[in-house]
Amino acid sequence: MTLGVDDVATPLTIRFIDCNAYCAERVLRIWQGADVEKLASLPYATISYVWKGNRKPPVSSSLAVEGAEDGDRLSLEVLHTVCSIALRKGIQYIWLDRLCIMQKLKDDKHWQIRNMAAIYRSCRTCIVLPGGIGGFVGVSERTSWIQRSWTLQETLLPPDVICIVGWELGRG
Repeated sequence: MTLGVDDVATPLTIRFIDCNAYCAERVLRIWQGADVEKLASLPYATISYVWKGNRKPPVSSSLAVEGAEDGDRLSLEVLHTVCSIALRKGIQYIWLDRLCIMQKLKDDKHWQIRNMAAIYRSCRTCIVLPGGIGGFVGVSERTSWIQRSWTLQETLLPPDVICIVGWELGRG
């Protein structure tokens, strides 16, 4: 399945994924219209990951994003997990650049990139996926996440950071 927001979204506005809709109804609802100046008043989390994460076996329940086919597919299990974490922290929305930026519209993409520092600074928490959005990596698995320059601002600017890895050591 391939998804794109470019045909339905309004350019030059910040968009978020509604975690209540996704966890309760399995509906991917994108809310849009946020003003950069009002970000601090919105309850949202950001997602930090690498565009091409560690190679994992293909997941049948995943989706590609139009304009971002060169990156990993988004695992629906990963999306459900980050939404569940956000909701447990009292946060209704997440900002995941893969889905919240109009990937094929250069003006929107450049505008969003220029505002990324404000987006990460104003979030309630940042959820780190060191192995990417295609699946979880184990705590001992090496990834390129720490070596990427983007990830520095993504973890220094938010007031809170959570790192999510897969559990490999039996029942927790």
